[in-house]
Amino acid sequence: MPVDITNKYLRIRVKNPSAFKPSSFRTHDIGRKGHSMRIAGIQRSSGKWATQSWLISKKDLKEDDPRTFQLVSKIRLDLSEKDKKSVEKALRKLM
Repeated sequence: MPVDITNKYLRIRVKNPSAFKPSSFRTHDIGRKGHSMRIAGIQRSSGKWATQSWLISKKDLKEDDPRTFQLVSKIRLDLSEKDKKSVEKALRKLM
């Protein structure tokens, strides 16, 4: 899945948006309000909620901050090995 860098966020896609029911997406703050977020939706195949993307605020990405490590570790649980390498490459660009 792609990793995109926008003006405010590092966007990490976990699953393709087409795998979810339209208009079922919800955004949840993780940690402080208005910073990093999880986008979840209802999967077409199972009808269960799942993570579609993570939006990591660039403000929250600090190299020596233990919260950054915890956040990235949490997200890595959802990713394949190939996607983990893409995330690490994007993080190196930002830090």
